[in-house]
Amino acid sequence: MKMRYHRKVFFVCMCATICSIYIRILVLFTSVGTRNDANGDHRTDILDLSDTIQQAYLANQSGSTSIASTVNDSRDPYRFERYEPDTGSHVPVPIVITTYMRSGSSFLGEILQANPDTFYWFEPVHEMWGLHKANINHQYDFKDGTKRIFPSFLDIAVPTIKNLSTCDLDNVPMNVLREQFLEKSKQMREFVQCRGYKKKGHASNTRLIQCLPNLKTKCANSKYIVVKTIRINMKSLEIMLENIPTLKVIHLMRDPRGTSRSQQAVGQLSKQNYRQEIADFCKLVYEDVLQKELLEKKYPDRIRTVFYEDVARNPITYAKSLYAYLGMQFTANIEKTIHGFTLAGRSGSKTCGILCTQMANSTEEASNWRNQISMTLVKIVDTACFDLYNKIGYKSIPNVTLLRDRSFELRY
Repeated sequence: MKMRYHRKVFFVCMCATICSIYIRILVLFTSVGTRNDANGDHRTDILDLSDTIQQAYLANQSGSTSIASTVNDSRDPYRFERYEPDTGSHVPVPIVITTYMRSGSSFLGEILQANPDTFYWFEPVHEMWGLHKANINHQYDFKDGTKRIFPSFLDIAVPTIKNLSTCDLDNVPMNVLREQFLEKSKQMREFVQCRGYKKKGHASNTRLIQCLPNLKTKCANSKYIVVKTIRINMKSLEIMLENIPTLKVIHLMRDPRGTSRSQQAVGQLSKQNYRQEIADFCKLVYEDVLQKELLEKKYPDRIRTVFYEDVARNPITYAKSLYAYLGMQFTANIEKTIHGFTLAGRSGSKTCGILCTQMANSTEEASNWRNQISMTLVKIVDTACFDLYNKIGYKSIPNVTLLRDRSFELRY
């Protein structure tokens, strides 16, 4: 009897426990749904766009075009809807330069900014990258009063670049408008002055919103929107190519040995783990090249590969070619501007720091690393980047004599 009694008690307790768990799950899902449906002025939305980007990529690979449907919250301005410009009005051409740290992108960006009709964004997600690296739960402020948390850096970076390249400045994080690198854009000098601070301090959201209308007008009236970034990969650009039909992408590459030497010179290679960092870098570039080949087949004539060495050796000639590809007019004044910051005898690093775009001689600057790099570092990079070399045509350097010999070409 006691055994039966204990069994009954045990059975009742188990049923009660299961019911309790079931009720808690129902309450949890109900509360999540209520929170997501809330429309308060200061809510915190957790958006999983990393899954969105991945799902969109897989959908595209299978032939599906339903990209926007993969976004969790269709009301959110960071959904990837197809950008349909008004054909009856002037619409700027969006251009994204994607590359890697110390690969010459500041120099290339300056060449495109030489066109007065260019609205230039210099590393607009730089601050957000630092914030997310320090705290993955950082809350980003938006103009509409919302604060949002993003599960990965690409979840906020890619939609932000999309909105910047289409002049949708009402829907970018306020951090973008505080970014100190805005000072590097000629078209943004008035906005930078309006917001009332330079490298130190923080402009209030109220002040930024007051200054925003003029910036939006300048953006919309420009002929070209150039966004230069080292913070996203080629794969993440597919969703932008799919949804912004006029977008063009420039994939800028540099000799990995020159990049590694430059990173070493500014302290971006650690002394303890530099071998692994170089291996990771080579793998990243190699994967970008593979992804770019896939995208070029799907979006012909919308991605252009540019080698920094080619631009630096003959900036005027290459600028004319690049301008023609982008549909930009190349004038005598533009040529004079480019000549001024590439061959005018200015001292680079002494006058404007490690992000300098003014070079005494861009041809010399592009190959200076060959006199500065050690043969040990060359061998490490050559080994790590072997597959990449075979893919894009760089040669290994067998000895220090050929390393220092500028007549020895490093690409086939």
